[in-house]
Amino acid sequence: MHLTLKREATKPAADNVLQQQARFDAFVTRYNDDRPHAALDMQVPASRYTRSSRPYRRLEELTYPLDDLTVTVTHCGRISFRGRKISLSRAFAGQNVGVTQVGERVWLVSFMQYDLGYFDDETIRVEPIENPFGPKVLPMSPEETVTHVTGIDPRKVVGATGFEPATPCAQGRCATRLRYAPTHPS
Repeated sequence: MHLTLKREATKPAADNVLQQQARFDAFVTRYNDDRPHAALDMQVPASRYTRSSRPYRRLEELTYPLDDLTVTVTHCGRISFRGRKISLSRAFAGQNVGVTQVGERVWLVSFMQYDLGYFDDETIRVEPIENPFGPKVLPMSPEETVTHVTGIDPRKVVGATGFEPATPCAQGRCATRLRYAPTHPS
């Protein structure tokens, strides 16, 4: 599909964005409604499409009962903290984030179960966490927490020993949570 799209709608490119969008729209109509597909026994995709019986449900409004504040991110990607605007990201526009004090003047911003970054209440600039979607490890902790993905045998993970089943994952998002002490070369 991508090669066909490229050939039919972008070679050569249109003179401006509106003309290019018109080419994409014409391609979608032709691809779905007019052009038969060999993979569909020479039928058009529109003839095979059926609407899902399940309604689309948006995320429930996020709340952070254990955090100090729950703040809604503005359409321009900012949060308001003590009357000051803090830039976060437009990716979170309209969503609630949690703000928790973790030091004398240091605050942590979280989205769902992910810690996004810290800010101090003087500079009011969020410093992002290197990888907010990686495993959470407490500082000075001899153990690391790894999420086990169903179908992977934890005993076969390279460089890890002492696997023990621990508590189920938060919000039931995975099969099990495992603790291990990584092996270090002597």
